[in-house]
Amino acid sequence: MVAAYLPADASHAERLAAANDDTDVLDFKFRRQILKHYPDRFANVIAESYAGIHRKKGRREANLFLLDIKDELSTQALSLAANDADIVSFAKRRADECRRLRYQFSDQEQAVRTLCCIVFHKYKILPPVKSKLGASTAPYLLLYRYRTVR
Repeated sequence: MVAAYLPADASHAERLAAANDDTDVLDFKFRRQILKHYPDRFANVIAESYAGIHRKKGRREANLFLLDIKDELSTQALSLAANDADIVSFAKRRADECRRLRYQFSDQEQAVRTLCCIVFHKYKILPPVKSKLGASTAPYLLLYRYRTVR
């Protein structure tokens, strides 16, 4: 079912997400503001998931899912459409953040362990095994904890 109220310029993802809409609800405006920020292939996957949740759990849960996706992808993540310059800039900002945070610790060894945990859990990046301070066991501990928790 294609919603008749959708604008003529609605994307494929918007049409997928609208499959279960009631005619008196104009959620497409809400969804458009979120879906337009992602490449088509990714937006289509999000829209399919949205439609499935809408069908099984209702409109409220589907809209909450979309807000969760928006929050998760916009708070710490790099844009999916980022170019090389954007990636380098993002990496430099994260490195500067780590440099500033390391001064919060009196013990450099503890700083390395803590920053490795932050980088792994916040940015999903496995830190290097060696730092300027020498070998670190932090990446192995992170993997062990991560695998046992999952």
